Amino acid sequence: MKLNLFAINCCIICLMLSLPIFADEDCDLTLREAKTAYNAGEYAKAKKLYDYVVTYCGPSYGNASSWSQKCQDELKPKLSVSRSSISVGANSGSTSITVTSNRTWKLNNTNSSLFTVSRSGNNVTISYSANPNTSTRSDYFDVVTTDGSKSVRVHVNQAAKVVTTPYLTVDKTSISASDS
Repeated sequence: MKLNLFAINCCIICLMLSLPIFADEDCDLTLREAKTAYNAGEYAKAKKLYDYVVTYCGPSYGNASSWSQKCQDELKPKLSVSRSSISVGANSGSTSITVTSNRTWKLNNTNSSLFTVSRSGNNVTISYSANPNTSTRSDYFDVVTTDGSKSVRVHVNQAAKVVTTPYLTVDKTSISASDS
């Protein structure tokens, strides 16, 4: 009976000594998987893995707590444009803006008599016609995440048509000539 208790105690001690080794290996493997997921842009998956490390290995293990927060920040919807207010001259032309987002996005409210918009990747080109009016004109369109979480309104303001009235200037009102 004493031998069996001794063997059981030895087994328990051996198990206790070996647990941290297996835990470290598990933590290291999970950290590698989390870093791979983060670098691939799979922030939700990476966050779950970092949270696992925080829970079972400790928040400072591999800086897991900090990386979990970085993943959380990446998961927050972001949407911005390089310019949200555009002023153009009275003549026709085009200009562009750049959209930055961590979500898919689309253009809304693009029916305008002032401009047309087209998208190529993260660039939006705004083409506008000449302003036929003697007053300024303006319109807007929206850049919106497809999940509806973020929206940015872009205003386009166009200068008035410049009206020039023809005129003639003379420095003398009469001219005389002589017969010499």
